[in-house]
Amino acid sequence: DLKTSKKSLLSVYNVLYSSKYSPTIQRVLTDEASLHKLEEICLRSMDFVTIKTNIETGLIRSVYELQKDILWMCQNALMITLD
Repeated sequence: DLKTSKKSLLSVYNVLYSSKYSPTIQRVLTDEASLHKLEEICLRSMDFVTIKTNIETGLIRSVYELQKDILWMCQNALMITLD
């Protein structure tokens, strides 16, 4: 497991957060109705705020862990919009 510096991980996070599709995912995951769906149908709640917090606290220490959480977030957004 390759460890990556927090600065590098936050740099990747910032690129994703500032992408043109980021607002769509943020809107889906922060909508009040979606939050109830998220609790009901998603195995692991994940959003941009949680990912950033996990990087800052050291829970995410590699690019692989970051990728895993980003995929969880995207999967959750898809499940909510398709439900």
